[in-house]
Amino acid sequence: MTGVVGLAWGGWNIKQNDDGSTSWVNVDGDAYPVARAYLTVNLENLGTASTTYVSVPYAGSIFQVDSVVHGDVTTASETLTVSIMSEVSPGRDFMAISTKGDSGADVDATIIIYFDRDQSQATFR
Repeated sequence: MTGVVGLAWGGWNIKQNDDGSTSWVNVDGDAYPVARAYLTVNLENLGTASTTYVSVPYAGSIFQVDSVVHGDVTTASETLTVSIMSEVSPGRDFMAISTKGDSGADVDATIIIYFDRDQSQATFR
């Protein structure tokens, strides 16, 4: 029986951290969590104030948020707010993405949320 091994880049090594998590480390010493994941969310009509809720299948923390607006926002800049709502059951968080609707522009946006999974309760075998 053969196993599946994750893709590794030349010059990168995997490191076990003190907290039990793991990181990829490159030749410059930069470390990136192995468990980094992302969610993609589409928002319709930034010109209307609204909130979209996203279920996250893992406990963790937000690392970075990117957005792509699919059109011109000309009357005012638009504010997007991404927040972690609460943990309603072990290992399941909810995020909220809100728009103020200040732009008045009927354009859509794609939001990419990068987050690191919480590995503190993981079982390593």
